[in-house]
Amino acid sequence: MEEALYFVSKVLDIPEAEKKLAADRHVFLDHLVQTIHQVIPYQNITLLSLKPEHRHIPTWTEIKEAMMIKQGGTCYILNVFVKYLLQALGFDVYHAASEFGFPNNHITTIVRNLSSDGAKHLVDFNGFPSFKAIPLDFKEESPVYSMSFLTFKFVREGNLIIRVHKTLEPHCPKNLSESEGWAHYFTIDPEPRDLSYFEEDMTKVYTVPGVNSQILENLMFVSFPGLQLCGIKNKFELSEGDNHKINYKQISSKSEMVQSIINKHSQFPEDKIVSAIDRINLFTI
Repeated sequence: MEEALYFVSKVLDIPEAEKKLAADRHVFLDHLVQTIHQVIPYQNITLLSLKPEHRHIPTWTEIKEAMMIKQGGTCYILNVFVKYLLQALGFDVYHAASEFGFPNNHITTIVRNLSSDGAKHLVDFNGFPSFKAIPLDFKEESPVYSMSFLTFKFVREGNLIIRVHKTLEPHCPKNLSESEGWAHYFTIDPEPRDLSYFEEDMTKVYTVPGVNSQILENLMFVSFPGLQLCGIKNKFELSEGDNHKINYKQISSKSEMVQSIINKHSQFPEDKIVSAIDRINLFTI
């Protein structure tokens, strides 16, 4: 509990964290989720910077260190840490499996008994905005949520829960099944899972390019200061403009990209950024 409160108070800079937690756990949780989205990036720079033979599923020590210095990482780092953070703060939480087109290539967190006995809420970090704990106790469909540049909802299919995005938006994921103006983004199996359940599939995500994920083939760096998109994907700098429109600016050189990332989050060392860029040959000399 003490270490968890240190992270919330000192790393995330949330004042009177213990008092706020005691006053209203639901309000505190939503504020915590929003703050993490704002100050800790979803990114694969750390992973890409490693030599292929050194890539592996992050250990708990590596996960905790990445979060304590606000470097963040992939969904695995963010969501594993948040699950244990919330557990230390007294929330009833568990890991759940999810898939972005491949089995178990995403791990997420479900909070039990938050608003009432038996209630379930989704807490998830995956590079797309989800600024609150999402209630999962709807019968067929959730309300429609508009967060940052994205409009989305959840749909129940048997025992599974599907997140769908509005297809009229230019950032909507491509090559995913569409139905009545909504595109299937990812699937959640809300059954509780031990962390060991993910080991085999996540090993592929972290070590084999193009298998189970694209995180070894594309550079991604996203955060939401002021709850607005700010990031980089490959050679494009992304920002959120008027009416939540995404603005794209092409990055012309390695040095420009390095400086852009450091300007956004100065905690990243330059050599690590350069290594990540070089691993996927984003720029040629």
